[in-house]
Amino acid sequence: MDTTITLGDLGLIILFIVAVVLGIYLIMMIKKLFSVLKNVNEIIEENKESLTETMNCLPDISENVDNITKNVDEFLPYIIDDVTDITGDVKGSVKKVNKTVNNVGDSVEKTVSTVKESTEGVSTYISIVTQIIKTIMEYVKKDK
Repeated sequence: MDTTITLGDLGLIILFIVAVVLGIYLIMMIKKLFSVLKNVNEIIEENKESLTETMNCLPDISENVDNITKNVDEFLPYIIDDVTDITGDVKGSVKKVNKTVNNVGDSVEKTVSTVKESTEGVSTYISIVTQIIKTIMEYVKKDK
């Protein structure tokens, strides 16, 4: 029993295979996205205390800066002393923020590396599917 496949049918088969591959790829990427979001959430939770401390320091720093700018001419000698204190506070806050940013950066770097490795695996699958399609098309051409 011979069955003929028209070019339209072959096109539909190829489109279906491509759609399946793209669907699998999309599912894998969504899974990696959830993993990334989970990692970011864990980082935020781990550094919540540091972030809260940093945010709590900001109103005090802002208030000090506001008071200083209102009385610059009158209190210039006092301003220098206050700036020194503020600089110390900011330095401590910056260290906390720097630590948090480094932690986030390290985690994002690890996540990107994982996503990159997964993407390379998907590329291999796409290459295999492409080779299969080429082989099928060559076989169909030889039968004609």
